[in-house]
Amino acid sequence: MSSGEYYFNRLSEKERKAAVQGFYDYVTRAERSQVITHERLRCLFKQYCLEVLDRRPGVTFMRYKDYTFLLVRKLRVLKMTTSRGEKTYTVQPWPPELSPDEQKKAYLTSLKQLLTTEPLSSNHNKKEVMTEVVGSLVCTPQLREVLMQNKFDVTVTTTHGLADDAKLTFPPVVLETVILAGTQTPLKRNILPVEIENTSTCHIKTLSCVGFLDGSSDFFLEDEHRISSRHESALEIPPQSGYTITVVFAPKTVSLYKDTLIFEFLDGGSGEKFHIIRFVKGRAETRSMEMLRPTAPYQRSKMRPRSRLPVVDGVKPPRPEHRTRMDRKPAFYDIPVSIFQQMTIGEPQGALKELLLRNDEETHRERFDALLWIEEKQMHRDIRKYDRKKDMKAIPGGYLKLEVPGLAENRPSLLKGDQIYARWPGATSKYRGYVHKVELETVLLKFNRTFHDIFVPGMQYDIEFTFNRYPQRHQHRALELAQGLPKGVLFPRSGLQKSHHVATDKPLILYDPDVARNPEQEQAVKAIVSGQSSPAPYIIYGPPGTGKTKTSVEAIKQVLKVIPGSRVLACAPSNSAADLLCQGIVKHWPKREVLRLNAYSRARTRDIPDSVLEVSWQYDQETKSFEMPLRNKLDGYRVIVSTLTTAGRSQGQEPFHVVGGISVWIHICFV
Repeated sequence: MSSGEYYFNRLSEKERKAAVQGFYDYVTRAERSQVITHERLRCLFKQYCLEVLDRRPGVTFMRYKDYTFLLVRKLRVLKMTTSRGEKTYTVQPWPPELSPDEQKKAYLTSLKQLLTTEPLSSNHNKKEVMTEVVGSLVCTPQLREVLMQNKFDVTVTTTHGLADDAKLTFPPVVLETVILAGTQTPLKRNILPVEIENTSTCHIKTLSCVGFLDGSSDFFLEDEHRISSRHESALEIPPQSGYTITVVFAPKTVSLYKDTLIFEFLDGGSGEKFHIIRFVKGRAETRSMEMLRPTAPYQRSKMRPRSRLPVVDGVKPPRPEHRTRMDRKPAFYDIPVSIFQQMTIGEPQGALKELLLRNDEETHRERFDALLWIEEKQMHRDIRKYDRKKDMKAIPGGYLKLEVPGLAENRPSLLKGDQIYARWPGATSKYRGYVHKVELETVLLKFNRTFHDIFVPGMQYDIEFTFNRYPQRHQHRALELAQGLPKGVLFPRSGLQKSHHVATDKPLILYDPDVARNPEQEQAVKAIVSGQSSPAPYIIYGPPGTGKTKTSVEAIKQVLKVIPGSRVLACAPSNSAADLLCQGIVKHWPKREVLRLNAYSRARTRDIPDSVLEVSWQYDQETKSFEMPLRNKLDGYRVIVSTLTTAGRSQGQEPFHVVGGISVWIHICFV
């Protein structure tokens, strides 16, 4: 496969059309004449690659010698000779749509013009002429369809692996050992007989040549009269007769092999020369690859219908008594009926569509509220994919253990306090159970006492999963509170009055030597400490592994050192990310001033680093959950690290307290 073909196979159909149309427009702008010399066309393609294609980020285009593959997909390219014998091209755009008769006519016309060119007509090797001719025609979609069709009363079929009369697919060949290049013949080989039939009642068809387009040594042909191996021989096939050619697939290494098999015929009635092609594909694999092969085609899991039945509530996991003093429960923010209906019928329409396309300060809350509701609707659909019939086991402590495949990979994601519904077949109600403990692949549940009393071990129950709306509700609440921020914070503009500015004329003494050696990271730390963008947020972005976390941790420590009385709330989207922040902070800052705030739903596992446990609030052994401190206890810490959801639950602590013009609460958020 050429690099050009490989490149095109990686592109979507839309990208292919855009690339081809772009080159055609480039050629027509550069050349008024439709006759272009070979060297000029090659030069134009080089310029097109350098000026247009190579500027696309992350794309390495094809080698220059593969330019014809791009060209013939859109342009009608016919090789010709001038009086000097110089090779030129006639460039004409193909019509977007051609009828079958027009396609066949275009194929025969192009074939005659190609066969009459001097380089081809002077070539006496029939197989070389055939492969060059078909190679020029097969790349054009309109002509490729004609080449694939049976024509002139000749059919090419096989009893195995033929799809849409064009593809020959071999069963996989399992190699016991990988055969290196230059060694003996392969250990395995597959054969595929191909039947050529002359269905005419009066005309003889002559098989003049047969071979592969790319000439791969992993495919070869065998037949009785050796037509496939002798270049100058031909075979006449009488009416209502046939001939068999065997395609042999003998791979030498593990790979996917593709080639194009070409049959060249001469019609005895009209005297026309014509071709029929078949795409051959084979795969060689090892024994381990064979074992890993899917046993059945992939099918998207179907959502099981959910029953609307009365719900019997279960037993919630115990919570610390003083936890509600910290919580500020948000409203429910249910999906409006108008938005729910539009999400049900498909694409947004009308006012909702117009709202989603806008992004300004006036419609910020409404737009993101709608986006959150759309995301929630999709989450409702996604969680239903995990519904299934499943049995449970009763274990000591009054729990029912449910095995959840994929739980370790968060598919589905379950936390302590989440709800799972269960009912037995034919039940008139369903029972709501609560997750009390999350293990690697199982969860421990407690339902209503009635459900536990009539529980039957080994029975298949209908299990329905749900997701916790609490994070979504907090995000809606954050949008509501954002309405009270100073104007211009979320949409900064020039001339915005700064909430604070710290002179940083003296060089900062950085804690992390890696940050000190990186000028960009050091500059970001200085900008954060000086309040360069305040009150607008300072955003650090970049690909993975570029030091965003290190830079942020260093900025937190410098803020604490440079700004007297400052306090930092550092938030991350996950517990693991928050732990990483906490570990970096306590390396150089007193642990007595750092608090890691954990949600009550988090289990105390070995994954939590010891340095994080040292600065975490108390763990209740009775309820098996982290406790929440009283609000007045938070005043003794300068750094509080938590997840975004946990931070959103705290109440009473306003986002900004300004003392002497300096914001003493610095929020560092990682999203």
